[in-house]
Amino acid sequence: MDILLSDRHYSRELRKLASISQKIDLKRILDFTCDKQYFSIVPSTLLTYNLIEINGDRMPLETKYQVDQDKIDNLLSPKRDSTLDMLSILTFSEISRRDNVADIGCGPGYFALKLAKAVIDGKLYAVDTNPQMVDICQQQITSARLGNVEVKLCDQFDFNLEDNSLDGAFLAFVIHESTDHIRLLQSVGKLLKPNGWITILEWSGKESQDGPSMQQQLVPARLRELSYEAGLRYRNWRDINDNQYMMTLRNR
Repeated sequence: MDILLSDRHYSRELRKLASISQKIDLKRILDFTCDKQYFSIVPSTLLTYNLIEINGDRMPLETKYQVDQDKIDNLLSPKRDSTLDMLSILTFSEISRRDNVADIGCGPGYFALKLAKAVIDGKLYAVDTNPQMVDICQQQITSARLGNVEVKLCDQFDFNLEDNSLDGAFLAFVIHESTDHIRLLQSVGKLLKPNGWITILEWSGKESQDGPSMQQQLVPARLRELSYEAGLRYRNWRDINDNQYMMTLRNR
């Protein structure tokens, strides 16, 4: 979807946007005349920023995609390394350097950066439903100069990937946020080749300042039940710290 900006307003706003993101190509703005006024068609990717004015009126954007900067900083913080031992997590995942893997719900790219290095001879698809997170993840991947990663925007149950195309899928603290846990797991399973693996990181069902509510958390026993109902094979699970655990599943 594109939007129209009057000529007297879009120039100032685009300069603001250009200072934020080098990805904006001002040459893509197409001018045309309508009823003796000049307008411009602005690519819809600009809608991820709350800076757009139409005919002088600031248009409110949907807030569901806007994430607080403090949360983004926390998700990317190196401090997470002290509680998330990625070497153990990747070893337990049975990931191979030649695997094609999806990081589903990649967020700003904390896990994507590590997964991409683990599949250095394969490919990583980093997907998220939030356009802001997709943009930030792409920036992280570009800065790290990782050429085996494709970052994509997706829907909650449609990941913009081909069925039966992946060796594995990685979901870090994603399933508890879904509106339909079983459907999400089934949708992930469809992407996998026969015997493909799924690694899930979730909260253990304990009170935590950083985690979701107790009602929202999925304890290992409940996640195992959901995986069975989704048609997946349970492999095993283990704690990764005091408040979080990981579980591995296999496609049938």
